Amino acid sequence: MLNKPATDFIERIQYKASFDFISQLDRFILHIENTYFKATDVRLTKFVAIPAKYIEEQFRRFNRYPMRLRFETMTDYILEMAQIQYHITVTTAQRNMLKKEIRNMFAGNNDMQVYRDFFEWVGKPELFKMRKNRILEYADLAPLAYLHIALNGNNMQSSVKHLLVDEMQDYSPIQYKILQKLYPCRKTILGDASQSVNPYGSSTAEMIRKAFVLGEVMKLCKSYRSTYEITEFAQMIRKNEELDPVVRHGEKPQILKCKNEEEEIVAIARLITIFKQSNNKSLGIVCKTESQAQVLSDKLKTYVNDIYFLSNQSSAFVQGTIITSAHMAKGLEFDEVIVPQVTNKNYNSEIDKSMLYVAVTRAMHRLTLTYDGCLTEYLFVCH
Repeated sequence: MLNKPATDFIERIQYKASFDFISQLDRFILHIENTYFKATDVRLTKFVAIPAKYIEEQFRRFNRYPMRLRFETMTDYILEMAQIQYHITVTTAQRNMLKKEIRNMFAGNNDMQVYRDFFEWVGKPELFKMRKNRILEYADLAPLAYLHIALNGNNMQSSVKHLLVDEMQDYSPIQYKILQKLYPCRKTILGDASQSVNPYGSSTAEMIRKAFVLGEVMKLCKSYRSTYEITEFAQMIRKNEELDPVVRHGEKPQILKCKNEEEEIVAIARLITIFKQSNNKSLGIVCKTESQAQVLSDKLKTYVNDIYFLSNQSSAFVQGTIITSAHMAKGLEFDEVIVPQVTNKNYNSEIDKSMLYVAVTRAMHRLTLTYDGCLTEYLFVCH
């Protein structure tokens, strides 16, 4: 999404993160209830047949059960009534045959097929895309689970008394609906809407309140991590009127213009050397993407030692000089932060702006941004 933003991919994510999508899913579940069960006559023995109308009635009779859980109960009830009415003894084979026949009358036994049907039903088949090897997009996982729970019921017995959800902004409304079904306990949900690394499928406090209905929203507005100067700088990228920075002063953030890429790498290497001679313990070099961080890490190694590349494959976090992406850095903090390549070419979309905001707000005491070429317009005011 950061390397090659595709408008159709963004559209799919945005649609599946909307409340309209949830209400359409709910209407579709009702549509399944009303149209997916087509009863047919079943011959139980040579002389006994179960009429389609009677089977249909039982499907409706047991409507307090999730749809796929009715077949067992329906089978038992129908057979019990048949034994009383026709004075017959039903064999295990006959019972299994009837249950199988009843299950096959329901057109919604395959989750994936039902989910595909939804997009056809809603008139938006283009909003469902399966990747190679039947791999689903991330935005499809929660809706698929939502449908599965609607059809199968929720058989998860959770002993969780209180659920804590951090980074609240990175979950979509449908994901909150799933959390609610799986964990009906009390919850504490917290985060910062400004720090979303997925702006197309994220949630604000108001959206979360709408998803849960009950509960109070409490805003914590005091910012403790960064110096007053760094917080003010970040506010120029993304304004939060309610933020109240703690008054702890430090150096003003620096924006370094370099003549070319090589000069920028030398400048970053020099900043690393200065950091190593200071009393600061941690330095984060925060790039926009992981691939950019990997390339820069390799180039810097010809100038300085002891740089640790933190990727989504890393198993440990090391103190010292870390080079990583904004996505991986979210939730981390460093004494010093360097944000390279802050050009208009690299940071120009809404999601880029979010990444830049996340990158600069990782810094506690010192912040430096470097670039060669044209500075991103998100930093014009800061310069």
